[in-house]
Amino acid sequence: GYAAGELKHGPIALMDQNAPVIVLTSNDSLEEKTLSNAAEVAARGARVVFVGSNVSRAEDLALQEAARFTDAKRTAAMQTAVAAEKQRIKTRYTAHQQRLIAVQSQADNRRADRLAKLRARRAPSHTSERTDGTDS
Repeated sequence: GYAAGELKHGPIALMDQNAPVIVLTSNDSLEEKTLSNAAEVAARGARVVFVGSNVSRAEDLALQEAARFTDAKRTAAMQTAVAAEKQRIKTRYTAHQQRLIAVQSQADNRRADRLAKLRARRAPSHTSERTDGTDS
């Protein structure tokens, strides 16, 4: 067995649906912390059995806390999934932008080549002079 205060220092990592947990409740200043621990192991799937005075109150509080822990875990998982999806979209967007820049650059190069060829055809030729057989 473990004291409720020691549960978070390692043993809680072992809790799953195969772990039976017996909680000894008392009406003292540590009751809320004990019930919070019970709720956390219940949220991890452990089977929790309460022993002590006012067991029904302890079970009710533990169920409420377990629901809160489960909701918090679900919310954290959803936030992680959303963050991963945002990163995936950002990566795809960046790759798309890079491809677009490359395609635009290729189009600009082709356009510049065509324009240079067109100008070369239209420019008068300075290298060939007309000769009519007379010296000037």
